[in-house]
Amino acid sequence: RVEGRKGVTIKNLRVERFRWGVYAKDADGIRVESCGIHRTAEIPPGGTFLNIWTPPEQAYGSAVLIWKSKGGVVHNNDLRHQQNGLLLYECERMRITRNDASFNSGWGISLYATSDSTVEGNTADFCIRMQERGSRAYQAGADATGLLMVMNSSRNRILRNYFRGGGDGVFVAGFRAPDLKAPCNDNLFEDNDCSLSPNNAFEATFCEGNVFRNNSANNSNFGFWLGYSWKNTLDNNEIRGNRIAG
Repeated sequence: RVEGRKGVTIKNLRVERFRWGVYAKDADGIRVESCGIHRTAEIPPGGTFLNIWTPPEQAYGSAVLIWKSKGGVVHNNDLRHQQNGLLLYECERMRITRNDASFNSGWGISLYATSDSTVEGNTADFCIRMQERGSRAYQAGADATGLLMVMNSSRNRILRNYFRGGGDGVFVAGFRAPDLKAPCNDNLFEDNDCSLSPNNAFEATFCEGNVFRNNSANNSNFGFWLGYSWKNTLDNNEIRGNRIAG
């Protein structure tokens, strides 16, 4: 736990079975590097549909949680096999690079009110959970996703990541009924592979000015689901073999 400290580096940590492996708040310049964090707190699958609007005070378990911090780096960590890999709350100018947050039952990487940051070269494949839909009926998804962005997470650069086979590959949301409007605007998504989702390779709703360039959005239910969004740019993406629509 790091709180109210600057310039802290956590490196080569091996930890499992806590609520959070690393918890940092008001920790500008923090570095979390080459750690292996597994089996942190996980709500059971089945009946629970995830709440993407969960505030930091009520955060789900995760390998790493960073809150109200600027200029930090999360690099080359193994964050697989739990509910969530990395949760960023109210952060700025973070660099998230070369982490593996695959095989989680919630979110590989989550940005909540986090802006002006770079997420590059990460893998968060098969972040998905099953939701019970009646007797012996299940649906894959439950708002699990490789990358989640909510609450005015804007001007981020999402580059060269793998978010394959998730409930969604990328899930960007800007509105919570009935009255919370918090769009995630002016983000760049470039050279990412978000294919193989049972739902949407990319979902970005109620947001403005996002750019999707050179991405793969194949073999999902929908390639791009951009409901109630405007002034988006879709340039040179591959959108093939989707079950309902590209």
